[in-house]
Amino acid sequence: VEQSRSEILWQTGKTPEAVSVMREALKSFDALAEASGAPASLIFEAGSAYGTLGDELGQSGTASLADASDAVTAYRRSLALDERAITVDPNLLRARRGLSVQRMKIGTVEMTTDPAAALKEFQISLQNADTLPKSEQANLSTIRIRAMILRKQADALEHLGEYAQAAPLFAQSLEISQHLAALDPKDLRAALDVVIVLQDQAINYEDAA
Repeated sequence: VEQSRSEILWQTGKTPEAVSVMREALKSFDALAEASGAPASLIFEAGSAYGTLGDELGQSGTASLADASDAVTAYRRSLALDERAITVDPNLLRARRGLSVQRMKIGTVEMTTDPAAALKEFQISLQNADTLPKSEQANLSTIRIRAMILRKQADALEHLGEYAQAAPLFAQSLEISQHLAALDPKDLRAALDVVIVLQDQAINYEDAA
């Protein structure tokens, strides 16, 4: 309940209160996750809460606190819990997806200060996504995440001045995003994904020129 309340507070722009409530929720999650014999699903839930705390602290494009350092710390805690959950249950797909998502989030926060470190996170994120079962890789949500990771890799390369290396990654991301948008013309999120890739691709061409 505390986690849900925190998420609502964050989504309504009351981020300082949201963070405070989430930290209270995490006291309970930590106690439960550290208990002897804690199931993988509960360990993952604790990790998911830390991931949301990271979003509230530093996710770009939202009403976060823009605290990059604390956001990365929360994401890494989430990542560690996902890894632990997998040691308990190697088939827990939510935790395996989490390995990819949390790496992507860490890279996104690091992009503005250390694009080289961000690139490594995106590369590991994609490697983790590639280890998912084929059925999961065919899931539309997973396909969208893959397109996002490819775009973010390309963005990191663009920041590093590696324009030629970035170009094919932008092209791959655009192809996937356009395919998803075509599946449902009413899906505004998919359409926005296409717009974002095109904008970033244009910046790469401009900077290369």
